[in-house]
Amino acid sequence: MHSISIQAHNISKNYGRRTVFSGITLEATPSHAFAIRGPNGAGKSTLLEILGGIRRPSSGIVQYHQNGVYITSDFARFFGFVSPRLRLYDELTAMETITFISTDADTQEKGAHLLELFGLHMYHDLQIGHFSTGMIQRLKIITALLNDPPVLLLDEPTSNLDDEGKKAFFVLMKSIIRQKTTIIATNDPDEASLCSREVLLGA
Repeated sequence: MHSISIQAHNISKNYGRRTVFSGITLEATPSHAFAIRGPNGAGKSTLLEILGGIRRPSSGIVQYHQNGVYITSDFARFFGFVSPRLRLYDELTAMETITFISTDADTQEKGAHLLELFGLHMYHDLQIGHFSTGMIQRLKIITALLNDPPVLLLDEPTSNLDDEGKKAFFVLMKSIIRQKTTIIATNDPDEASLCSREVLLGA
């Protein structure tokens, strides 16, 4: 298992003359999950995407270290990402989505197990376009975990989930979170309870 740490130094984000946040410095490491909290519009999703290299900061720097060695490229392969902005292909079924992400037989077997864990196994051949929002959220979590990434970037991961879906998520997270660098953008107290560190935006 790769050990990936994320270090952010003096991160800021501006849109025109509006400063969303500034001076953010943090370090996320395995076994100590990190929560990004704050009111709506404070920039939680934006900061999470900056930490994942999806969006650029206005100033500051984000660095990644693999087993203590600084890495500069191809770090996206280490990430599993869940976000309201993430879109799946409506034309694909749940199992086709898993096969699209990985052709490895062991990974597909793991995908089938995750479908069962999240109660989607009976819908494995249904096109995603026919899924409810809660079913789509479950599948997003599955796709994020599929390749066993050492880093999880989770933006409101239990949004749209019913009680059964939330239970499956928390049971799974409590079993794997110590092995991964995990950052959760959230205002949900249950999600935040998974984390031992936090940064508060908009305070």
